[in-house]
Amino acid sequence: MRTPSPSQRRPSQLPIRRVRIGFWRLPVLKKWLALRQLRKIFPIPAMQRHTYIVAKSGSGKSELLKLLLLRLKQFSRFWLCRSPVDTTRTVFLIDPHGETAEECARQKLFARHQDNLVYITPRGKQFPCFNPFDLKGLNLSDQQLGILAQHFTRSLASMLGKGHHDLSLSMKTLLFPMFHVLLALSAENPKKPMTFFDLVRFLDDERNHDLVEFGTNEHKNEGQNRFFQSVFNDPQFTSTKFSLKTKLTSLLNDPIFVKLLARSHSTWNLPTLFGSGKTIIVNASKSLLGAEVTEVYGRTITAMLQGCAFLFREEKRCPTYIILDEAANFVSDDLQTILAELRKFGLHLILVNQVIRQGGASKELTESIMGNTGLKIIGNAGASTRRVLATECEISSEQLEGLRVGEFVVKADGRDAVRIRLPHFWLGNRSTVRREGRVPSEKEANLLHTEIEADRVSPKKARFRPRFGNPRPDWK
Repeated sequence: MRTPSPSQRRPSQLPIRRVRIGFWRLPVLKKWLALRQLRKIFPIPAMQRHTYIVAKSGSGKSELLKLLLLRLKQFSRFWLCRSPVDTTRTVFLIDPHGETAEECARQKLFARHQDNLVYITPRGKQFPCFNPFDLKGLNLSDQQLGILAQHFTRSLASMLGKGHHDLSLSMKTLLFPMFHVLLALSAENPKKPMTFFDLVRFLDDERNHDLVEFGTNEHKNEGQNRFFQSVFNDPQFTSTKFSLKTKLTSLLNDPIFVKLLARSHSTWNLPTLFGSGKTIIVNASKSLLGAEVTEVYGRTITAMLQGCAFLFREEKRCPTYIILDEAANFVSDDLQTILAELRKFGLHLILVNQVIRQGGASKELTESIMGNTGLKIIGNAGASTRRVLATECEISSEQLEGLRVGEFVVKADGRDAVRIRLPHFWLGNRSTVRREGRVPSEKEANLLHTEIEADRVSPKKARFRPRFGNPRPDWK
């Protein structure tokens, strides 16, 4: 007998079980109880099949992300003040707003374990640079360089050719061999890696003779040798080259983009942090970087993480979780293949959106997310979003109505849906080093997070210094 598909099953009309996380009469036990409940509500096997969170702005997504971070990084021991940080999982958090990154970095867990936190944020005139062509410390074969080039091509072409399928396809045809050649040149001479300026020069027929010569004669790829010999200068690619050159030049005219992504040498080493057991929080605030630079920055980091998952698949590294707030800005249209492949190599995504088709996402992309995520979390959402998610979670859309701030419905594969309410003692700034309206003590000032500055290359050399921002009001 055939099993009916989720769309053919009748939605459950039974009331959803409600859980108040951390509700306990004895205050000394409430945080311990909350972490024990989080282990059951957010099971790791389901999170390893990727997580999808949908909720409107102001419904408590930021507070939920902080709890998920604690779920992944804090042990639920009886004495939480002595609980060590979990180094068996690596977590990357990319925040396009900045507030969530600040609050996560000020968590008391990381104040007690500063070595586990790497906080990457622009501060003043200092910008931590990540040059994707800088392969210092990596000994990669030509096949591995091709894998990296594929991920960079997917990410950049889907963004630059957004809304134009034919243009995006032409861009991929050009960008992949160009990325491959630039990465090969960087691998040959690690002291002088290529940059995005060289990518623009590659598109200029008057200045790219040395790059085309390398791709034609010295590059160890017969197919790409013939491409540069006969196809690269074909007149049919003239308009595509001009479009690519114009869009990349527009990005390079932004000094923030140059400081973040176009310097010769990186000031933080992403491949070293991948699978290291640390917590890496990237503040990619649009108010600091601009919307377009934030998107390119997040896509570049995400593409490099995907490449690292394939490059280091034979090494025994701990699983890596990527939390992408406003995920529609950072993922490409071929996410279905990526989701199916990445979890096999220890890379697991936590995608956060306000609506199911945010950012003009295609129907195919939405269906691939729904079908390849093992844990779905729904907060206060619109009527159309509720209908789609109710069908996927095998419940009625009425059961998703009336969710207040801090209330979510959680559905893990193979389990019944649960309606949860976030604990009040972990909301706002109550679990951070500094609380609102109180001057931090000298002891608290010494227990703050790690910040990587622009002149620091290794995360081990990061400087500790107290930083305090304006905290958000406590969540009522």
